[in-house]
Amino acid sequence: MGLRRSTANPSSGPRYERAACQWLKRHHYRVLARNFRIGGVEVDCLAQDFLGNLWVVEVRGRLNPAWRSYEMLSARKIRRLEYAADCLCRAKGKTVRLALLEVYGSVDLEFRWLCLD
Repeated sequence: MGLRRSTANPSSGPRYERAACQWLKRHHYRVLARNFRIGGVEVDCLAQDFLGNLWVVEVRGRLNPAWRSYEMLSARKIRRLEYAADCLCRAKGKTVRLALLEVYGSVDLEFRWLCLD
């Protein structure tokens, strides 16, 4: 089972995804892939921490930080991300974790990292 790029509409938040990847790099994560599909699930970002763990990162962007992105994350989406993580775990033989990276604002961006597992 290989990784392949998503064919999703590129206008669905690429600015927030780019900002999220930059945030991950600043926090010593290695970004391995963006917008790819595995097991029929689109993953916004696949990153690796300094311990070698893989992270399936869901990126959610909002202009107003009063609206928490995790509240908009459905149980179905979390199950699909868990399935993608399981597929990666079997394919790569590494620990795979789940996270939500919330990005807020329009000029000065704020970030919130939430571990989902």
